[in-house]
Amino acid sequence: MAVKVRIPTPLRKLTNGQEEVSAEGKTIGELIDTLEKASPGMKERLCDETGKVRRFINLYLNDEDIRFLQGLDTHLNDGDEVSIIPAIAGGAPIKKKIYMNFPQKLIKEPIIYQIGHKFHVITNIRGASINDEIVVE
Repeated sequence: MAVKVRIPTPLRKLTNGQEEVSAEGKTIGELIDTLEKASPGMKERLCDETGKVRRFINLYLNDEDIRFLQGLDTHLNDGDEVSIIPAIAGGAPIKKKIYMNFPQKLIKEPIIYQIGHKFHVITNIRGASINDEIVVE
């Protein structure tokens, strides 16, 4: 069961510079073990001493964060794509609220997902207020 794994720039030294590798595994945990065999040092960069995914590493299965699936026990299918995304931190904190209003006909469309997917941006929505009235502040 081959799975495509996207490797971030900081970990490419372990994969001889490859941006993507193919690996096998029935679950994310097994996939990480397979990656470790092919690229020694990968597991210690992805998992902590207890074997859990490090808090500053995000693993996505087909654009879904595995933390919201079954974590390391998340089942994999042939042709799935796993992305390894290290958290980026630093700089001055920026507090900015963005208000988005959508026309009624688009309320059920996954617009924020589509924007993130198109521009390769991971969104983090901290709060939302959904109603069918337009509020102007």
